[in-house]
Amino acid sequence: MVVRTRPHLRAILWPVVRLMLLILVTSMVAGFLNRQHNEPLATIAPVLQWIVIGIGALLALKYGLLPIVRWLTTSVVLTTQRVIVHRQGTDREVPLENVFGVDLRQSMAQKINRSGTLILRTAQGNGIIYNVPAVQTVADLVVEYRDALAPRMVSTDRWAL
Repeated sequence: MVVRTRPHLRAILWPVVRLMLLILVTSMVAGFLNRQHNEPLATIAPVLQWIVIGIGALLALKYGLLPIVRWLTTSVVLTTQRVIVHRQGTDREVPLENVFGVDLRQSMAQKINRSGTLILRTAQGNGIIYNVPAVQTVADLVVEYRDALAPRMVSTDRWAL
């Protein structure tokens, strides 16, 4: 194993922000419903409060916690033979001998923190790995180890030029 990493930390920035905002909004609305109200709202306020808490919990789970758990359970492993993306209990492997090209994509924000998208071009299609930290270094290592695997082209024909 040469490199073992998980997606860049900035991949969970927005899920964390969404989670905090959902907790804030849900608690404010539930707190408002917990206050003393006039008769029509006073009878249904406890039921509405539990409905708001339930909806807030489901939204927090889907848009906040699940992306964070997905980030925690994803890792990228580069060995001298292959690139393995381990995501939520499943592995995807790309043998380096099948890779004929490596491309990078970086936004301005990704260039600042040296992360980006690594694209491994193979005959079966492109293997795309998002939010790779130190993406330029990883791409250089992929090319270096791929080239080390390539068979040496030595001509056995003595008449070849």
